[in-house]
Amino acid sequence: MNRNQRIKIISGIGVMLALTIVLQIISSNIKFGPVEIALGLIPMILGACIYGPIAGLFLGSALGLVIMLSPATLTFFMPVNPVATVLLCLLKTGLAGFASGLIYRLVRTRNSLVNIGIASVVSPVFNTGLYIVGVIFFFMEV
Repeated sequence: MNRNQRIKIISGIGVMLALTIVLQIISSNIKFGPVEIALGLIPMILGACIYGPIAGLFLGSALGLVIMLSPATLTFFMPVNPVATVLLCLLKTGLAGFASGLIYRLVRTRNSLVNIGIASVVSPVFNTGLYIVGVIFFFMEV
C-alpha cells in the first residue's frame, strides 16, 4: 500500500468518525416515545464495509464513547456500576462495528448493496443483543 492510499484510508475513516459522532449527538435528541433513533450506526456500518473490520471496531468504539457520555447513560447507568457501563458501552458498539465489517467481507454476493444490507442488519442486532446481555449480567438488580 503506497502513501496516497494510506492517506485516503485515514481521511475516509476520519470523515466517517466525524459523521458518526455528529449523527449520534443529533439523534439523541430525536425520540419516538421512549425510543431514540441511533443514526450514528449508519456511518459506522458504511466505514466498516468500506475500510474493513478494524475500522468498524474503531468507529464503533468511538460511537460507544459518545453513547457513554450521553446524559441518559451518565444519569442511569454510571452511578450503579461505572466499570460495567464503560465496558458495555465501548464493547457492544465496537464489536458491532467489527462484526458488520467482518460479515461484509465474508458474505460475497454479486451485488454490494446486498452485502451492505446484510451488514446493516447484523450490526444493530449484534449491538442490541450485547446490550441486553450486558444489562442482564451487570444491571439486573436495578
